[in-house]
Amino acid sequence: EPDMFETLLRAATDSGAEIVNCEYRYEWVNASVLRKGFQNKKIMLRGREEILHGYNIYYRMPVWCKLWHKSFWESGYRFPVGRKHEDVDAYYAFLLRCGTLYCINNVLYHYRQRTSSLSSNRNLDFYADLWMIRKAGFFAVGEGLPGDLRGKLLGLQSNVAYKIWNLAATSTKNVRRKNHELFEEISQFCRDFYPEVKKARMPRSIKIYYSIMRRPTSFAFRMIWLIESVRGALDRNGEREEKKRVPFD
Repeated sequence: EPDMFETLLRAATDSGAEIVNCEYRYEWVNASVLRKGFQNKKIMLRGREEILHGYNIYYRMPVWCKLWHKSFWESGYRFPVGRKHEDVDAYYAFLLRCGTLYCINNVLYHYRQRTSSLSSNRNLDFYADLWMIRKAGFFAVGEGLPGDLRGKLLGLQSNVAYKIWNLAATSTKNVRRKNHELFEEISQFCRDFYPEVKKARMPRSIKIYYSIMRRPTSFAFRMIWLIESVRGALDRNGEREEKKRVPFD
């Protein structure tokens, strides 16, 4: 919106928060969709635990729907060079500062969906980068957090790992060989944290993913392929088929 930054600046001045977050819509040629989980309220989140609790409810990670106080950048933080998902890295860096995040319910950003964008090309490299950044973030901020918040971070890891496993399950043997070390790293991570995941309060599906991905990769690939095959069949037989959304280019 034309007044996006003026609105965010007023909110930052009034609240004194280090970051102000606005709401956004996903835009296609034939559709406009409000961010999933939109909450029609304003809220101040203070410190690492409150901010983590609010993730996916009051805000998401992207940097482009936020106004950041200059002190964050003057502290020496820089986006990682040559990596995707810079906003995820910045999010974890902000959590380490245990600052304040003010979420407003104004829809000020319209996120156009384009076929040529980096985030539209979700291949193995795309998710491998995300895995590495989130893994580093987990080890940086996860220490000392209550079990439910560690579970939330571990859930984020499982979502990325599952995407990688799903892509790998339908890839060629050459692609699997090339990414062998990545797959082994994910398996080891799942083995290391499966006991904690079993005890954590989190969706059962995430516990199942960890249980599968901690096993030998050949078994995991077959199980993920089977799960996705069943999902695909259920989607095709669903009662309502979602209208196809047309990207801008």
